[in-house]
Amino acid sequence: MTILALHHVNLTFPAELEAETVRFYVETLELEALPKPQGRRSQGAWLRVGAAEIHLSPDAPGRAEQLAADRHLCLVVADLDTTEARLHAAGTPIEHDPRPPVGYRRLFTRDPAGNRLELSEPPC
Repeated sequence: MTILALHHVNLTFPAELEAETVRFYVETLELEALPKPQGRRSQGAWLRVGAAEIHLSPDAPGRAEQLAADRHLCLVVADLDTTEARLHAAGTPIEHDPRPPVGYRRLFTRDPAGNRLELSEPPC
């Protein structure tokens, strides 16, 4: 099996955090919102990240334990310092990596629904 690319990642959010979660991805991270195909539920959002997509979907009640999980997606950024400044200006929590891999800079944050994001620069 050869995996060629990431098509999409689906992240969930509690229904009451929909507007805040979508706003985080569209405004803070500046991702492009895509129209959702007909026949899909109207809640949530689909977003473009280069050739891949992030799908945001409402969480089913009773799945709070998933929000505490270490699941995450990784977005490669051109400039980690600029990204960190943008997150800081937006009041977004930042977790610095205590043990970064050699030649690799990254930080972690969480969206309003608790999904973990790794933001990294390409390796040196």
